[in-house]
Amino acid sequence: MEVRKYEVLAFLDTLTFQQKKQGYEGILAQYLIEFQKGIIPGDESMEYEKVLHNISDFMRRNLEGFDDEWFWDDVFDNAPNIDLIFDWFLDGLPIENPKFKFFEDMKKRWDLDEGDQLGAI
Repeated sequence: MEVRKYEVLAFLDTLTFQQKKQGYEGILAQYLIEFQKGIIPGDESMEYEKVLHNISDFMRRNLEGFDDEWFWDDVFDNAPNIDLIFDWFLDGLPIENPKFKFFEDMKKRWDLDEGDQLGAI
């Protein structure tokens, strides 16, 4: 599944501040886990760190002044694996989140779009 920026931003608009905060905490937590386990190679880890370093600064200030769009612009422009970062964000969200239906619907649409594109080839 290829994550699209406008759909990520639309999804973020459905979340509360607390849910977004949990998602960004999830990004940092998963990155650290995967880095410590050696899943992310050293040279690739620097690319992730360039994109993720601002989150920890903003987390200390309770995300005051944090701009979702600015962050995700940087992710889409510079991250080695956008889908992975978005998965880490989703991992931070509580499973019982009622707004997951929005993402699940988008995921189905992405799968359909990819199927349509494959059928046209």
